[in-house]
Amino acid sequence: MSFNEGGIYLRESNYNILISNNIITSILTGLALRNITDSKIYSNTIAHNPYGIYSANISNNIFADNTIADNEYCVLLKHSYDNVFYHNNFINTYFQVWSVNRNSWDNDLEGNYWNDYEGKDLDNDGIGDTPHFIDVNNKDNYPLMGSFSDFNVTSEYLFQTVCSSSISDFQFNGTAIRLNVSGENGTTGFCRICIPTALMNATYKVFANGTEVPYTLLPCSNSTHSYLYFTYNHSTQEVIIIPEFPTWSSIFLVLIILTFAIVICKRRLPKTLRLFCCS
Repeated sequence: MSFNEGGIYLRESNYNILISNNIITSILTGLALRNITDSKIYSNTIAHNPYGIYSANISNNIFADNTIADNEYCVLLKHSYDNVFYHNNFINTYFQVWSVNRNSWDNDLEGNYWNDYEGKDLDNDGIGDTPHFIDVNNKDNYPLMGSFSDFNVTSEYLFQTVCSSSISDFQFNGTAIRLNVSGENGTTGFCRICIPTALMNATYKVFANGTEVPYTLLPCSNSTHSYLYFTYNHSTQEVIIIPEFPTWSSIFLVLIILTFAIVICKRRLPKTLRLFCCS
């Protein structure tokens, strides 16, 4: 195979570079890399090529958020080691990975989506319970159960999803999240969505085509991000996520506090003024 037939071709000791937001389709090799170190390959779509990514002598690079689909060979790593792959989608590929050396296929928390992964997700967190085996030197310890997607809603924040459905029309209006999910009729879909708490920090309500569906707030949630997991029936569903309004009990508690404050305030007023206020 010749490197000069690649859609993007980099060689000769490149380092600290960024390859992102490219769509590379229908050529011999989508991305050809040689002698690349300490670089980032993010958010690219590489599809319908005989070779998706072909590399020689690359190390310490990060491959994340890429979709590599419908290629005959997905990733070929020749004399390449200590590269990290996570949050990538490997879909409908005859031969997914060939690697002589050891590389990392997760970030110690989450890995990649492999459409031929046969493991289960019994704890319903969007991550497979068993590793995805690649070869004796390589495995994904935390394979994703659905495709990974990033949705930039502001210059600072983004939503991330792991979903077994196709997602379209993702919107955030400052209060509510809206998206369409679709899949084969009669099947059950799931979605795990990561919500920045700086944008929505509350308990939530989740609706699918107007019907409220239960969700699980996953243990990985923290002060900066909430992780919601919910399921629904396919075909196409409009999913809406909104902050939950205060319950009647919390409203009642606020009224009690206000009443108590008014009583204390009246007791502290001069007698003549209290008579005026109560007349």
